[in-house]
Order: sequence, then structure tokens, then C-alpha cells
Amino acid sequence: MLRILVIEDDTSLRTALVDLLAAEDYVVSEAADGGAGLALARTTRPDLILCDIKMPVLDGYGVLRALRADPATTAIPLIFLSAKAERSDLRQGMELGADDYLTKPFTRTELLNAIHTRAARQVALTQQLEHQIEELHIVIARTLPHELRTPLTGILGFATLLQEASDPLDGAEVRECGRLIVTSAERLEQLIQKHLLSAEVALLRRSPEQIELERQDVTTEAGMVIAATAHLAARAADRAADLRLMPMPGAAHICTEHLAVIVRELVENACKFSADGAAIVVSGGTDGPVFHLTVADYGRGMTAEQMAGIRAYAQFERRRYEQQGLGVGLALVLGLTESHGGTLALESTVGQGTTVHVRLLAAA
Repeated sequence: MLRILVIEDDTSLRTALVDLLAAEDYVVSEAADGGAGLALARTTRPDLILCDIKMPVLDGYGVLRALRADPATTAIPLIFLSAKAERSDLRQGMELGADDYLTKPFTRTELLNAIHTRAARQVALTQQLEHQIEELHIVIARTLPHELRTPLTGILGFATLLQEASDPLDGAEVRECGRLIVTSAERLEQLIQKHLLSAEVALLRRSPEQIELERQDVTTEAGMVIAATAHLAARAADRAADLRLMPMPGAAHICTEHLAVIVRELVENACKFSADGAAIVVSGGTDGPVFHLTVADYGRGMTAEQMAGIRAYAQFERRRYEQQGLGVGLALVLGLTESHGGTLALESTVGQGTTVHVRLLAAA
């Protein structure tokens, strides 16, 4: 049964709405002002809110701002009820995230139709989210054990060789086994760190207060961080000779650690999905209020469907191209970029390559 909260300071109208909705078998709660309504919304978590705009204590716009700023209530649909019908009022409500707007006086049919439309939309969104979560669980179940098992196999195999070799190994063989063990262990550590960072970003994006704090961070020598990180990532993939670095002076509103993660993921992807000898171009710098970073490769490229489907653990063409990694690279970059108030854009042509544009807020 749909639970509806009515926030309306006009007692007669509020009573009429409560009676009408109760007659339609909705579970109804009520509040006489915005402050009481907001408190009730936070404790009862209704499925839908009908809210007047002009009210004492806290007006409807204030209620909506507070609801959207709280991760626990941000997704609750809200329909404004108001005698105002000016375009500016409608615009303000929609910009704040209102789901609909009913102008008083409205008919019973108009009200019920608006409620039915919002309820149906919410059900569809919930089903879509559940489907995405189910897909994510399936991909994790299929992919994560394999990704963790591969480096573990190397660690266990070479460690066993050192332990049980029937003939003594010479120094060169021992050193090679040790090198391979360290390489496998480092890969396992990177996988775990990437997984943990993805979870951290997902939690960060649900906290407006933490996002605000993150956006105050500044990397003053962003160009140096980008150049150093890109060089390390290319060298780790034996592609240092393919890297082309362009001057990138300037400062960006992002912490050094997260900027390095963005660069590393983009350069690693460029190395994975392009052939040895193909150039990987990393460029950017400050352009007015924007600090931009661009990473371009001349490799496999992506389809429009693939670019639209960036999300955690959705590695492209896994069956056709066997690649190391969980495929979280672009999704992780997207999450970090947006958390710091930036944007990410992709340009790609199948068979010709991909260019990723990251735009962050420039710092003085």
C-alpha cells in the first residue's frame, strides 16, 4: 500500500486531502508546516509526498532542498501543491528536483492521476535498480573469483616450486621465481585496492557533506602528478616508448591521490586496448576555470552502446579479448571525476581508438 505524506498548512484542504486519499486505500500521514513535515518524512520514509509551497516554519522549497540533500530521503517523489502558477515558480521547483506541480484548485482526477503517474515511475525505477544490482552481483560472482585466483595461482605455484624443488635451484632461478611471486602479489594488491576504492567512491557519492569536503582539495602541481603517474603506468605495461606527454601546467580541485588514480586507470586502459607501438597521448592543462586532462589511444575503440554502458565490473568484450583487471577503470574514473565536481566525455571509433576528456575545476 502506498504511503503518502501530506504537508499543508491549510487545515481544511489538508483534511480533505487526507480523507480523499484514505478513501483510495492509501496510508496517509499529515503535517501542518514544513518543519514538522520534514521531520515526519525522515522518520516514516513515505513513498510519496504532497507538499504546499507557502508555509510557516519552513516553506516547500526548503523541505525539498533538505530532502534532496539527505541520502535517506533524496529519492522520495514530491509533488508541489500551490496557488502559484507563474513560470518562474514552476522552474524553481523543477530545478530543485520536484517530480510534479499541481496548481490549486485541482480536481480529484488531476490529483489521483499525478499520484498514479509518480507511483508507476517509482516502481519502474525500483525495478530497474534491482535489475542492475542483480546484474552486478552476477558479474562480480563470475569475474572476481577468476581475477583473484589468477595472481594467487602464480604466487602459490612459484612458492611451491621454491619449497619442493627436487634439485637445488641456482641463484638466477631463485631470483626469477621471487620476481614472479612479487609481480603476482602486486597484481593481487592492485585488484583489492581498486575494488576498495570503487566501494569508497560509491559511498562518497551518497554523502553531500563528504563530497563538499572532497571538492575543497587542491593539487597545485597537477601537470607534474599527471606526467609522473602516466609514465609509471606506461612503463609498468612496457609501453613507455609509446607515451607522448604534452605540457600541463596548472592546479586542479582534486586531491593528488585521486588525480593519480584517474591518470593511472586511463593510461592502463589505453595500454590494454591498443597495440604495442601505437601512440598514447596524454595532454591537458588549465583553460580558464577548467583544468582538462585528455588521454587518447589508437587502438580497438568502443561502440556507442559500450560508451553508454560504463559501470563498475562491465568489462567490454571480455569473451573476445582476454584482459587482466575487473573492468572498473572507466567507471572508477567517472565516479571520482563527478565526485570532485568534474565531467567526463568519451570520443571513440571502433578500430581507430578512444579519447577520454576529463574536466575538473581549476584552482588558483
